[in-house]
Parts: sequence; C-alpha cells; structure tokens
Amino acid sequence: MRLVVDGAELPIAQLGPDFVILETSADLPVPAAEIVLQVDTVERRWPVRLPDGLRASELRTRIAKGQAARELGSPREPRPEGRGEMTFRPASKNSVSATNPLMPTGGQTVPW
Repeated sequence: MRLVVDGAELPIAQLGPDFVILETSADLPVPAAEIVLQVDTVERRWPVRLPDGLRASELRTRIAKGQAARELGSPREPRPEGRGEMTFRPASKNSVSATNPLMPTGGQTVPW
C-alpha cells in the first residue's frame, strides 16, 4: 500500500477507514493524495482528502473521501469505482468449498 502525494510515493504501514499510518513520518501541508493498493498484479487507486495534511508529529493521518483525479486537475483518468463479478470453478472433493457450506460452489457467480 502506498500514499501518493504530489508524485512522491510513501509506504503505508496501516490503513483504516478514516486514517493511514505511514511507515516513515512526513511533514507536508497537502490537501489531497491518492491511495494505491496492489495485490499480486491487480492495482486499485482512490483519491483521499487529508484534512490535516501530513504531520510528522502525529502517528495517524486523518483521511476522508476525496475527489476524482479529473476534478483535481490531474490528466490521469480516474479508475472506475464499480465492482465486478467472480465466477468460481467447480470444487474438488478436497477443496475448502466442498467441505464448507458457506463458500460458493463451482459455477456460481457472485459480486465482489
């Protein structure tokens, strides 16, 4: 996870619903940033507001829902916010979903 601020990428140690904790503290009076979450080859980005900016003296940095990148004047197009669907392959007798009734079974399409 990273917090992108004015082109600089700051590693995130912890992310909560209304705060981030950076791995290294920084003092930047910036009003907005972008959070980047990457899992394997899938990357998701979303804009956040920084009501208090970044303060080295504070462990937690408050965040709030931000504006789309286009509204901030960035040439980058914002990524779609919608979710997708996932289709599960048929379960083998040794798989978790074959033994767990709460797991989707093969062929089901579920929202994520």
